[in-house]
Amino acid sequence: MGRTALVMDARMVGPRLHGIARHVVGLARALVRHVPEWRPTLLLGPDAPASLRDEFTHVAVAAGFLDPVEAVAVPAAVAQLGPRLFHAPSFSVSPLLTAPFVVTLHDAIHLQRPQDYGLKQRAYYLGLVRPATRRARLVLTVSQDARSAIFEHLRVPLERIRVVPNGVEPALLALEQVPRTGAVLVVTGPKPHKNLVTLLHAVSHAPQLRLDVAGTPLEGSEQLARALGLADRVRFLGPVDEGAMVDLLQRARVVAVPSTLEGFGLPVLEGMAVGAPVVCSDIPVFHEVAGGVARYVPPLDAVAWARALLEEPPEAASRQGRERAACMTWEQAARLTAQVYEEAAGASPLS
Repeated sequence: MGRTALVMDARMVGPRLHGIARHVVGLARALVRHVPEWRPTLLLGPDAPASLRDEFTHVAVAAGFLDPVEAVAVPAAVAQLGPRLFHAPSFSVSPLLTAPFVVTLHDAIHLQRPQDYGLKQRAYYLGLVRPATRRARLVLTVSQDARSAIFEHLRVPLERIRVVPNGVEPALLALEQVPRTGAVLVVTGPKPHKNLVTLLHAVSHAPQLRLDVAGTPLEGSEQLARALGLADRVRFLGPVDEGAMVDLLQRARVVAVPSTLEGFGLPVLEGMAVGAPVVCSDIPVFHEVAGGVARYVPPLDAVAWARALLEEPPEAASRQGRERAACMTWEQAARLTAQVYEEAAGASPLS
């Protein structure tokens, strides 16, 4: 390819990798390794780690992710590079973008849970995100469940949505088993659907349990833990780097994923990849990711969560989890995404 094949927006990648940032980094690395004809040039924001700048061909953009200036800065950077295709791997797509593009929507939770996000978020999705899906050559998402939600709430025709599941880092699959001497691990964020409240109540019902909370929890979570008498059994670790997260996953007694909604659920996949027992909410997307490997619990039943977290997993669970996770790699995601790129690059505008 004579000109830049692919430009990918990676401005959401900062010092701490949240879900979408991990998706972008995992996919970009796999494209470089396994689909070099679609090797991406990344757009990086002011907070991008130095290691990412060293690792990838990139262009620095002064506007960070969701900075109002991005509406002008991103289209200008893309126009200067002149790619065959631009990939917006999240909901942020400037209406001024003129290059052919695909967009990844990881979920439709802001529209599924309007009581948690309010009219401003709804207006953003309906006023900016939905028009972007109309202009995109194709729309990607990470699960069949998310595909259905995007169709229902954004009215994107199903035939224009391609499902490419998230992947697991090869290093996780290669880890040796170590004694699981750690606490129950939950990876959370500051959103109600992460459902940390139920998990804290579950731990209060089971004095034997300790809980490590990685990530930034919903406001008030630490106060709730103290009110429940859990100050000595719950550690709020805050955002953790990749190395610390690997150690937490590897040593966790259980990986708990209590979300009431998700587009995918990377902690489910990553828990299986390291052979950890996974206990998660009984919602369709987690069945899609984990199949029969995880233990499923009604999302809001704290007593049921306590019981499930105390249960000893079947002897074969660790092997089965790793086998299932090995079927969802970033290499597979890169090859499937490259197929979407080829389809989109050859498609007519607005087809």
